[in-house]
Amino acid sequence: MTKDRPPITEKVKFWEEQDKINKALIPRFFEMHEIVKGLKKRESELVEKNISLGERVITLEKKIPSLSNSPVDTSNNKSLIISITSLTIAVVSLLIAIF
Repeated sequence: MTKDRPPITEKVKFWEEQDKINKALIPRFFEMHEIVKGLKKRESELVEKNISLGERVITLEKKIPSLSNSPVDTSNNKSLIISITSLTIAVVSLLIAIF
């Protein structure tokens, strides 16, 4: 046996420690993965609802002409919806990247 190689007992200790670490981390990893999957599903649902609500607003504006002529700036509301959706997507993407 050469002097460069660690003794077998040190190797065994190292791999026992690695095994303990893996047993602690792997379940946490799968738990976080499930959380991220749930967040992604929820984000998709919210985006779909957001799109649906936007379409309903447009439909209602067409049905009631007085709303379209109101002083409320609907383009600003649409921009706000787009901004919130983009922010939601960015946050979920960040969470996915972290986990």
